[in-house]
Amino acid sequence: QTLAAAADHKQYMADFKGANLASLKTTVKEALMAASAFVSKKQLSKVDAFLQAPFTGAYTSQAGEVVGILKEMRDTFKANLEEATATEAKQLAAHEKLMETMLASYQTMSD
Repeated sequence: QTLAAAADHKQYMADFKGANLASLKTTVKEALMAASAFVSKKQLSKVDAFLQAPFTGAYTSQAGEVVGILKEMRDTFKANLEEATATEAKQLAAHEKLMETMLASYQTMSD
Protein backbone atom coordinates (compact mmCIF):
# COMPACT_ATOMS: atom_id res chain seq x y z
CA GLN A 1 0.00 0.00 0.00
CA THR A 2 1.38 3.38 -0.95
CA LEU A 3 1.60 6.31 1.42
CA ALA A 4 -1.07 8.17 -0.54
CA ALA A 5 -3.44 5.21 -0.38
CA ALA A 6 -2.76 4.87 3.35
CA ALA A 7 -3.51 8.57 3.87
CA ASP A 8 -6.73 8.28 1.86
CA HIS A 9 -7.74 5.21 3.85
CA LYS A 10 -7.12 7.10 7.09
CA GLN A 11 -9.18 10.06 5.83
CA TYR A 12 -12.14 7.88 4.82
CA MET A 13 -12.05 5.80 7.99
CA ALA A 14 -11.66 8.79 10.36
CA ASP A 15 -15.27 8.67 11.52
CA PHE A 16 -15.29 4.93 12.19
CA LYS A 17 -14.41 4.18 15.78
CA GLY A 18 -14.49 0.83 17.59
CA ALA A 19 -18.11 1.24 18.69
CA ASN A 20 -19.18 2.11 15.15
CA LEU A 21 -17.42 -0.95 13.78
CA ALA A 22 -19.12 -3.15 16.38
CA SER A 23 -22.43 -1.63 15.41
CA LEU A 24 -21.61 -2.24 11.75
CA LYS A 25 -20.86 -5.90 12.52
CA THR A 26 -24.23 -6.21 14.26
CA THR A 27 -25.99 -4.55 11.34
CA VAL A 28 -24.29 -6.81 8.82
CA LYS A 29 -25.15 -9.85 10.91
CA GLU A 30 -28.79 -8.77 11.13
CA ALA A 31 -28.94 -8.18 7.37
CA LEU A 32 -27.41 -11.56 6.61
CA MET A 33 -29.78 -13.28 9.04
CA ALA A 34 -32.75 -11.52 7.41
CA ALA A 35 -31.52 -12.67 4.02
CA SER A 36 -31.30 -16.23 5.32
CA ALA A 37 -35.01 -16.68 4.59
CA PHE A 38 -34.13 -16.65 0.91
CA VAL A 39 -31.24 -19.13 0.92
CA SER A 40 -30.95 -22.90 1.09
CA LYS A 41 -29.92 -24.74 4.26
CA LYS A 42 -26.46 -25.33 2.79
CA GLN A 43 -26.03 -21.62 2.04
CA LEU A 44 -27.41 -20.75 5.48
CA SER A 45 -24.81 -22.94 7.16
CA LYS A 46 -22.08 -21.18 5.14
CA VAL A 47 -23.42 -17.77 6.17
CA ASP A 48 -23.63 -18.89 9.80
CA ALA A 49 -20.07 -20.22 9.67
CA PHE A 50 -18.93 -16.95 8.11
CA LEU A 51 -20.55 -14.92 10.87
CA GLN A 52 -19.24 -17.02 13.75
CA ALA A 53 -15.87 -18.32 12.64
CA PRO A 54 -12.73 -16.30 13.26
CA PHE A 55 -10.73 -15.34 10.21
CA THR A 56 -8.21 -18.07 9.44
CA GLY A 57 -7.44 -17.66 5.74
CA ALA A 58 -4.94 -15.58 3.88
CA TYR A 59 -5.97 -11.98 3.66
CA THR A 60 -5.59 -9.97 0.50
CA SER A 61 -6.32 -6.33 1.04
CA GLN A 62 -8.77 -4.71 -1.32
CA ALA A 63 -8.67 -1.36 0.45
CA GLY A 64 -6.79 0.18 -2.48
CA GLU A 65 -9.55 -0.83 -4.88
CA VAL A 66 -12.24 0.46 -2.54
CA VAL A 67 -10.42 3.76 -2.04
CA GLY A 68 -10.03 4.01 -5.82
CA ILE A 69 -13.78 3.56 -6.28
CA LEU A 70 -14.49 6.17 -3.61
CA LYS A 71 -12.07 8.62 -5.25
CA GLU A 72 -13.75 8.08 -8.62
CA MET A 73 -17.16 8.70 -7.06
CA ARG A 74 -15.87 11.87 -5.36
CA ASP A 75 -14.39 13.14 -8.63
CA THR A 76 -17.66 12.44 -10.44
CA PHE A 77 -19.64 14.27 -7.75
CA LYS A 78 -17.28 17.24 -7.91
CA ALA A 79 -17.55 17.39 -11.71
CA ASN A 80 -21.34 17.16 -11.54
CA LEU A 81 -21.45 19.91 -8.91
CA GLU A 82 -19.27 22.20 -11.02
CA GLU A 83 -21.43 21.57 -14.08
CA ALA A 84 -24.64 22.18 -12.13
CA THR A 85 -23.23 25.37 -10.61
CA ALA A 86 -22.20 26.68 -14.04
CA THR A 87 -25.61 25.82 -15.52
CA GLU A 88 -27.39 27.51 -12.63
CA ALA A 89 -25.26 30.66 -13.05
CA LYS A 90 -26.13 30.81 -16.78
CA GLN A 91 -29.82 30.32 -16.03
CA LEU A 92 -29.74 33.02 -13.37
CA ALA A 93 -28.11 35.46 -15.79
CA ALA A 94 -30.71 34.64 -18.46
CA HIS A 95 -33.52 35.11 -15.92
CA GLU A 96 -32.16 38.47 -14.78
CA LYS A 97 -31.86 39.63 -18.41
CA LEU A 98 -35.44 38.50 -19.08
CA MET A 99 -36.69 40.36 -16.01
CA GLU A 100 -34.91 43.55 -17.12
CA THR A 101 -36.49 43.25 -20.56
CA MET A 102 -39.95 42.57 -19.10
CA LEU A 103 -39.64 45.49 -16.68
CA ALA A 104 -38.53 47.82 -19.46
CA SER A 105 -41.45 46.67 -21.64
CA TYR A 106 -43.89 47.20 -18.77
CA GLN A 107 -42.58 50.70 -18.12
CA THR A 108 -42.81 51.51 -21.83
CA MET A 109 -46.42 50.31 -21.96
CA SER A 110 -47.31 52.15 -18.75
CA ASP A 111 -46.11 55.47 -20.11
